[in-house]
Amino acid sequence: MKKFTLNHEDYFWTGSGWLNSSYIKPSRQIIEELNVRFGHLVKENRASLPKPTIIRSQQPLTIQATIAPVIAEIIFERFAKSGDYVTRAEIVEGLIARSEIQTFLLEAHQNTTGQLTFEEYVGNQVDFFSKGITEGYSPYVNQFEQEKIEDKWAYKPVTSRVNHENPTI
Repeated sequence: MKKFTLNHEDYFWTGSGWLNSSYIKPSRQIIEELNVRFGHLVKENRASLPKPTIIRSQQPLTIQATIAPVIAEIIFERFAKSGDYVTRAEIVEGLIARSEIQTFLLEAHQNTTGQLTFEEYVGNQVDFFSKGITEGYSPYVNQFEQEKIEDKWAYKPVTSRVNHENPTI
């Protein structure tokens, strides 16, 4: 996550969107100004990534490349509202609630053997995200704290890291 300052206020680029220092999405006007001033520094946004072609042997990696930034965004947004860990169930709910991600995951689910329900499949994708953090190979490994809740990983942003990650631009 990258930190930027605009009009003496801190804003963070999550990899897929802007959040203010309270982890809340800023107004459209602020987002537009942040994009004008800092957009060239954060070109890897979710909207600019092409929708991947799903190939069976590459499914988990391709799907994770698409949904991991969305999962991170869900964690930041839900943490901003609750101030508490975000559970696996909340992340699954957040993914399904986003129509473009739901459509993407429905298409991916249709390419499976069908042994899992759609909700179980989405939960499995959240588990892949969790595995990357737990095993230390995810780009989000230093952005979230983990805690087991009902035998599943739950997440919240590492607040001390957020405040000191990047110098003010």
